[in-house]
Amino acid sequence: FSVNGAKAGNDTDLCSLKKEVLATGPIDLGTFEPKDGAFILRAELVGANPKSEATKSFFGIDCIVLEPAK
Repeated sequence: FSVNGAKAGNDTDLCSLKKEVLATGPIDLGTFEPKDGAFILRAELVGANPKSEATKSFFGIDCIVLEPAK
């Protein structure tokens, strides 16, 4: 992930061998300042788990939570 062009969070392998969608729970990407009043979130898929099958590139995001910095 990146936010406004800066690396966000850690690299994550989300491969599921159960052939079903699994929830990860929250993934903390860190704290960022808006750029020109906005945040640009980018998810980049790079490589694949050797045990994955088919296209090796399915993923989804069901929720994004923005909180004020503490």
